[in-house]
Amino acid sequence: MGLLIDAHMHLVPSVRSSYVDEVVEFLRARGNMVIAVSIDVSSSIETLRIGRSFPSQIIPFIGVHPASASTERVSSFEQMVNNETGILGIGEIGLDGTYSTDAVTVEKQRIVFDQMLSIAERLNKPVSVHSRGAVTETLLAIRRFSLNRVMLHWFAGTESQLKEAQEMGFMVSFGPASVYSRKIQRLAKISNPEMTLVESDAPVRFSACFGGHAADPRMVGSVVNTLARIWEMSYNEVAALISKNTLRYLKTL
Repeated sequence: MGLLIDAHMHLVPSVRSSYVDEVVEFLRARGNMVIAVSIDVSSSIETLRIGRSFPSQIIPFIGVHPASASTERVSSFEQMVNNETGILGIGEIGLDGTYSTDAVTVEKQRIVFDQMLSIAERLNKPVSVHSRGAVTETLLAIRRFSLNRVMLHWFAGTESQLKEAQEMGFMVSFGPASVYSRKIQRLAKISNPEMTLVESDAPVRFSACFGGHAADPRMVGSVVNTLARIWEMSYNEVAALISKNTLRYLKTL
């Protein structure tokens, strides 16, 4: 079985002291990799450190998550970008329509998202985008920048929004919820297979067949199996396609 990349997970903050070592051990054993995203300046610095320690397993992304937009200083983030090495992408960044309807909070999210997109454009890096409850606004924001490697992680918008995103050339990613969610399965069925990635979004906890357990990269195999059933392809065919898609997103092809 070839390389399979979990396109979106969090190593920081760690759920337990042994977490990073456990993830790396699994990835080494399987010959797989993960894109490790960040949520603020401190997690970005730590994720980069982990990426430098395990370059064959960890692909580090840095960013300010919409939940952190009100408390993080982008000037500090910019300083970190100028001082750090090994930045392979920008994420997790984006907009979230579920956190607050307060006008000040929403505007702060938009400002920080624009600043993150500007950095990605300047550095020519792929972006991992959070768009929960705000897909339309997210797509409008991205249109203002020259970015050709965009992934909407854990896509859960409408079918028309999925079509619009992929017509714009953006990847979408599906995670463990696709195994049991009929809505996500309907989206996966119409998703362009060549513009689809898989993720665990670890350590988020998933219900139904996963019993509320925290996700880890092992779960992406179940996501691939689900896509294989939906697309009427073999597991190995889907795994190979997803790997090719992810490498194209990372611009390593």
